[in-house]
Amino acid sequence: IIQTVITIPASFDTVQSNATKTAGYESGFMNVVLLQARSASVSHLVACARDRRPATLAGCQMLHHGPHVWICREFNAVRSLHCTTDKAWDNRWSLEGPDLPDCRVEPLGRKGILMCEGWRSTGRPYASILSSPSVWQHGELLSAPLAGSSRGWKANLIGGAEDYFSGLLTH
Repeated sequence: IIQTVITIPASFDTVQSNATKTAGYESGFMNVVLLQARSASVSHLVACARDRRPATLAGCQMLHHGPHVWICREFNAVRSLHCTTDKAWDNRWSLEGPDLPDCRVEPLGRKGILMCEGWRSTGRPYASILSSPSVWQHGELLSAPLAGSSRGWKANLIGGAEDYFSGLLTH
């Protein structure tokens, strides 16, 4: 065997990681690959949830808003995502609405949230609204369904809530 993959805890610092890699080389492996354990990242997320602290994992953000724990996309993870309205946005959302030319789905962002005066009445946290899907046409906001400004559009979670929550449980 000339190559090995060693799984290390996500909590390992650079010194610990380098020591582990050196031990692999000293054991006779020509190529040593270190892989951080995802379970440590998930354990950290669970600890943050328990302590009511915000956390991020794999482009998702967990935050506390009132008595609720919210999991939403980090804005930077979806910042440059866009597609036509007949395609799935972020592999999670489908948008239904009027058949208009040159429309595209993209995150609402700071510019869009300023155009949605009633977003606070949705009960959703700012970070969730910021990264939510919205419909634009030639730089004009047409719809932000999750921000309380649907204007004839509807955002649907692909697979529904059951599929979403079952995906959380697999990690």
